Amino acid sequence: MYAGRGDAFILEYTTTADDGRYFVLVDGGPLGTGKTHQPAPYYKYLFETLKDVWKEGASSGDINVDAMVCSHPHADHIEGLTLLVTGMDAAASMLQFKGPFIVPNVSDPQLTRLKAVAVGRCT
Repeated sequence: MYAGRGDAFILEYTTTADDGRYFVLVDGGPLGTGKTHQPAPYYKYLFETLKDVWKEGASSGDINVDAMVCSHPHADHIEGLTLLVTGMDAAASMLQFKGPFIVPNVSDPQLTRLKAVAVGRCT
């Protein structure tokens, strides 16, 4: 999906055992653009893409994200996840993070903040 100058993607898979449909969100793109870090709504593109993919499967209601992954704590991967988890607006309340939340084992202030806010949203 389009995430500006960062990375974000949705992994969707189904299982034959329970005929389930599952989503894994990997990274979230940046908050801003380029060296000037001007605010850009990449996290909104991410959210809209999640809604579109969810609707393609004829699912309705809440969007169930079965796992989230932050590959590494660079701004162009982590900032969009932070905005999604903190609830960027009222519409984001339809996102249901079922957990787990997978992060690298490194010390970083942005990653610490994301983990702190994710605890209440991910199971």
